[in-house]
Amino acid sequence: MISGISIKNYRSFYKEQKIDFSKSKIGYLNSYVTKEKILNPIFFYGKNSSGKSNVLEVFRSIYMLMNNDLSNEIKSEPIFMFNKYFSDEDELVEIKINLELDFGSYEYFVCGSNYHYIKEERLIDVKTGKNIIEGFVPKDAYKKSILRDSNIQDKFIEVKKIYSFLKNIYIDSVSGKKFGNINMPMIDIIRENSQRVKEIVEQLDGGVVVDFIKKNTDTGDAVLYYKEINGVEIPVDPFMSSGTFKMYELISMLFYIPSRSVVVIDEIEIKLHPTLLVNLIEIVNKYFNVQLIISTHSTTLMRSLRPDQIYIVKRKEFNSNVERLTDIKTKIREKQNVEKLYFEEFKDILI
Repeated sequence: MISGISIKNYRSFYKEQKIDFSKSKIGYLNSYVTKEKILNPIFFYGKNSSGKSNVLEVFRSIYMLMNNDLSNEIKSEPIFMFNKYFSDEDELVEIKINLELDFGSYEYFVCGSNYHYIKEERLIDVKTGKNIIEGFVPKDAYKKSILRDSNIQDKFIEVKKIYSFLKNIYIDSVSGKKFGNINMPMIDIIRENSQRVKEIVEQLDGGVVVDFIKKNTDTGDAVLYYKEINGVEIPVDPFMSSGTFKMYELISMLFYIPSRSVVVIDEIEIKLHPTLLVNLIEIVNKYFNVQLIISTHSTTLMRSLRPDQIYIVKRKEFNSNVERLTDIKTKIREKQNVEKLYFEEFKDILI
């Protein structure tokens, strides 16, 4: 699991920003805490343009770094997007990912330029303090991550495992665009997992239970249908509720991706009823062994969360800042109405 991140000069974050995902020292109930004592899920709140989506973009940058060369085809959307308001164009972006994995604790560090090259990479074994990849310069150095080099993976099994972990981050962006190692059309993922998803949806308060069927049109295109209770088969597009389809799409994907994957969702509340959303988070946490990192405007969710799961993102001038709610309000207790507190005391960052 990812236990924390650190970023500097990245998008709206100019100053170094450390974000710890470990449980706080305050004695809340142990719900939403993993065996590694990491909070799961994590929620980022903040008003529009505060920078909360930029926190999530860190994970997309790491995913792209593990799956792409820094070549011309991605220059329209740089991996290392620097803070343009304070930085010179030759300043470097820094990203650090802290990892708690079954085989040890590690720190992956990378810094790079907006001109598409990697300046430095480190993979630290926290127990020994050793940089595992020190001294290695692969053939395509500075244009792709050292972790992708098969010779280094063969020499160090932990490098191969960490590369596989970071390579399989799954991101659902607010635009609806998805990133991840998905080798099957979404229509097939939904259809193949239809029965298992239906069993999950039956437990959701407000979930609409349907069966999915794939049909081919006269032109050979695959079209997804859903079957109503009376047996009538109806095309998903344009007749199914967009919120219902989003729910089925998300749960289907959770069945498809590897266990213990990192799942990043930007503004998860879009199209979903507030009560259904709360119930969905609880069900996902119960049945799926994944790490959820989420941005949201939904204060309804706060009612079911530990206060230390909530991170507040603010932006002053051109620099964003993240603070955990329990670091801002150090005496907050689990039984307090966190949603009410949010509206009363954080009026400057309201949704």
